[in-house]
Amino acid sequence: MSERYRHYESIYNATFHYLTASPDQLYPFLREFFDREQFPLGSYHMRHFTWFDTNFFQFFASKSFIKQKTKILDMFFQETRSRRFILFGDVFQKDPEIYANIYDKYPERILKIFIRVSKKNISNRLKQVFQNIPKDKWATFVNGNDLPERVF
Repeated sequence: MSERYRHYESIYNATFHYLTASPDQLYPFLREFFDREQFPLGSYHMRHFTWFDTNFFQFFASKSFIKQKTKILDMFFQETRSRRFILFGDVFQKDPEIYANIYDKYPERILKIFIRVSKKNISNRLKQVFQNIPKDKWATFVNGNDLPERVF
């Protein structure tokens, strides 16, 4: 992934914003990984885990992150009115649903949606979630090596 991200950074002058359900207490480890793997610099948007959360595993399953991620994405679109976006997500989380909702609000601003899957097939779930999004606006990938060199 990092190689393809650096490629997009160089040919599109792309900037990166990393949104993750991981707790912000893991930021030092995440940053170390990103530095080691040479991911492009960017902003990090994480959640804060507190002892008031029911437990660590439910924290990751929480629907509150769906609202938070949507809110952060809305903020990006509202504060950067001339920017266009390429969204990368994971089929194992709610990224397809979040991205489909964002696409409904800002279709002209999203160049492409890429969803990581475990196999190179397109699940019925993705076909259903993206049924109102043109097929050329979304695609799946298994690892960063199978992402296209050019998005548009």
